[in-house]
Amino acid sequence: MQQIDEFIDNSIRVKKKSRRVKQETQTDALIGPDVIKRPKLDIVEVILENLPCADLYERSYMHKENLIIVLASSKSNYIITVSIDGHVKLWRKIFRLIDFAKHFRAHTGIVTCAALNINHDQLATVSPADKTVKIFDVLNTDLLHMVKLQFQPLACEFVVLNDVKLSILYISDSNSGDISILDESIEEKEKITKVIKIHQNPVKYIRFFSYFNIVITIDTQSRIEVFDPNTHDFPKNKLLKFKSKIETDYYELQKQKCVCYGFNISNRQKMFVLYSSDRKVRLFDTAKGKIILTFDETIETSIQRQNDQNHPENYQCRIDTQDFDKRLNAEKDIEKQNDQLKVVQMTFDETDQILIYPTFIGIKFVDVNNGQLLRIIGKAEGNQRFMRVSLYQGQSMKNTQNDQQHNSVNRKETDPTIYASSNKSNKFYIFSKRMPEDIGDKSLQVARDILNEPLNQVQQNINIQNESKNKAMSGCQAVIQTTFGEIYINLFPNEAPKTVENFVQHSKNGYYDNMIFHRVQQGFMIQTGCPKGNGTGGESIWGGEFQDEFHPELRHDKPFTVSMANAGPNTNASQFFITVAQCPWLDDKHTIYGRVYKGMDVVMQISEQETDDFDKPLNDIKIITIKIL
Repeated sequence: MQQIDEFIDNSIRVKKKSRRVKQETQTDALIGPDVIKRPKLDIVEVILENLPCADLYERSYMHKENLIIVLASSKSNYIITVSIDGHVKLWRKIFRLIDFAKHFRAHTGIVTCAALNINHDQLATVSPADKTVKIFDVLNTDLLHMVKLQFQPLACEFVVLNDVKLSILYISDSNSGDISILDESIEEKEKITKVIKIHQNPVKYIRFFSYFNIVITIDTQSRIEVFDPNTHDFPKNKLLKFKSKIETDYYELQKQKCVCYGFNISNRQKMFVLYSSDRKVRLFDTAKGKIILTFDETIETSIQRQNDQNHPENYQCRIDTQDFDKRLNAEKDIEKQNDQLKVVQMTFDETDQILIYPTFIGIKFVDVNNGQLLRIIGKAEGNQRFMRVSLYQGQSMKNTQNDQQHNSVNRKETDPTIYASSNKSNKFYIFSKRMPEDIGDKSLQVARDILNEPLNQVQQNINIQNESKNKAMSGCQAVIQTTFGEIYINLFPNEAPKTVENFVQHSKNGYYDNMIFHRVQQGFMIQTGCPKGNGTGGESIWGGEFQDEFHPELRHDKPFTVSMANAGPNTNASQFFITVAQCPWLDDKHTIYGRVYKGMDVVMQISEQETDDFDKPLNDIKIITIKIL
């Protein structure tokens, strides 16, 4: 059988990871052993190695209502999630997981802002629905203060003053340009000590830059102001390279007549990033007030990236045409939502070298030095439009749960994780360096979505339909034992009876034993089932080839799909492959007869092995045997 031309034409061209180090020895005479020159390290590659890389989210957890705020603190090791109904949940970061800590029914309506203090041990939330601000002790998971306001709050921020060295809270009014100063240390009932009048319109964002000792605010008309928190005047600060706003790009949003929907600061505060209604991400130099880079995420540019094969980001951003159109329509619906639901939350890695922000294609990682797109995760999660992302890069943790399946008892490791919320979703999603592992014979969707809240009636009906569908599609199972580990598969005998019969009988007869994975393409698939080991051999249990079995419910719309390799229509024999990405161009061309439900990490590990020019792994990876369960 000839190798599959379609695979070559449509595969994702990803640069292969080279694990070979060229060793160069010094030619000069030396006393003792030769000195080996170490290869130069690419700092960006090192940084990326310490960031989440899995395209699928590993786990999700729930609120009763849709999430609007997600905060991850590497200082306190807590994750904070806030839903539209005013509920706040605290989650403690533990080894490879999170642990539920406390649930507060904080407000009676929408929370418009949640802010952490400089040490990340206090959290403030405000809600215009009940005109209250609440301050929580994060480390002790307790409510510290509740203050009833005389106005409807919109934004808040902890600010540290030079003369008192204590945090005060700035709170903006949703009906005026006033910013009130609240000092919770005051014993009197009236804790509002002063009102700052700089803006004419309600202030949406307040950000305190402790390094520069300045506050930057943005109102609903995109007017940006900067002032000294001690004097409330324009800062006279040697760290700032401008003496007037005229010297900055602070007027850019107003010039473009767009509204700001996201404002986040880098860890060292040397940069900040804005997302606006014109779908552009603008990166500012704090000291100069100038725009460093602009990332264009407009619909027009996204369509160009999708359709232009010569576009430098085409191979990373391109998705199936139908899926792209579906996401595009969903994106247009977001424009009709109220402003609070349009908020986009961005983040930086701990070195401030990489900016991470959500788009309707996925979560992008870009180099702040040159604007290069380095990575996209979540692209395969076509049903989610991620809106808010927060990165955790805390200290290394030890496995104290004696969980043998981690194979890491008493060993410390870091766990870089992105916590993301999605448009119109009551879940938050966890992206790590690990692919999701399923539980037992449950489907991927059921196993990784933790039902920590009771489902409403609509969700229950969807869940029942999915369970029924999964049961109908899971007539039997198989486990492929490889030299890299075990891969568990749900087979679909009702949808592809002849294909499943062929696979099962071959497996029972030991046909696949000791066969190698003769073709591996990173970011695409792994292929095996050829007795010759070169992709040209194999036969069915009937001695020849057999017909395709396409089913409308079985699509290559998710990774870890098991399909038959072929040399054209109705040429199925024994070779099969497992995808590691969405491959919709293979629909109705290759028969799907199973899906991996456990051992995704084994599939990914095989797909990332170094190969020769013919995509054959340099070191043989073998099937030991296949057992039918």
